Amino acid sequence: MLLPAPNPEYLSFIAGAVLSLLMSYVPGLRQRFALLTPTGRRIVMAFLLALAAIGTTIWRCTGSVDYALVCVQGSMSRELVTAFFWALMANQSTHRITTRRKGDPDGRC
Repeated sequence: MLLPAPNPEYLSFIAGAVLSLLMSYVPGLRQRFALLTPTGRRIVMAFLLALAAIGTTIWRCTGSVDYALVCVQGSMSRELVTAFFWALMANQSTHRITTRRKGDPDGRC
């Protein structure tokens, strides 16, 4: 198998990278996101990453009968924090790689 089994951390990692790319390159979304203040952009992105982490963690709990018992027992909070961390890490690294810097004509770091 080429890809790892889907788990909340892996799916949140992908969601974080995709969100960064969407906010940087989708024309209508990019202009609306750019209108926000820097603090507003951080809040919106943190909210979207939290939604991605919550969604992937809930998917994991509801996607498997065997795993639902573990979610009820309370390990969901640890997975939720881990999934948010991975989403945040992917988002910030993708943003760092793909955004243009002032004075850099080709947009690379």
